[in-house]
Amino acid sequence: MQQVKIRIFQPWELQNRLKLLGAAFLGSWDEKDIYYLQPAGSFLKIKKAKNLSFFIKLRKDGKGNFMKEVRMLKNPGKKEKELEEKFGISKIVEKRVRAYSIKGTEFRIQSIPELGDFLIIESKAGNTKEIIRKLGMEKPEFVSLAFSEML
Repeated sequence: MQQVKIRIFQPWELQNRLKLLGAAFLGSWDEKDIYYLQPAGSFLKIKKAKNLSFFIKLRKDGKGNFMKEVRMLKNPGKKEKELEEKFGISKIVEKRVRAYSIKGTEFRIQSIPELGDFLIIESKAGNTKEIIRKLGMEKPEFVSLAFSEML
């Protein structure tokens, strides 16, 4: 799975382009990511979205973040307290997500009040350059930092 993150400045135009390309709208929701203190290059967070909570460990390489471990939490309050006591909270990132899909590729437009708007593209086919071209993004501003690093 290939994932890219791109800063965008006119999300409504991107939404229109996705619709013109035949993208299916998957929905919109609020997300909250709670990041815990970790050594440089590692990330530990709990993601809360759509009444679900996930425990996520990430490792960073030169191209961005890649998931290492993801588990759905049955008792998120207990895990949050445990992680906060063990590591401490580093950042909390709240965002609004609008998701679309075209032929196995997922597009998430994420709006973060403190940072602006971003497009996350996840493609199993690894054809993100072609997808970006079809979206009319001539000089995309790729972002390799985690949102927690940008705050």
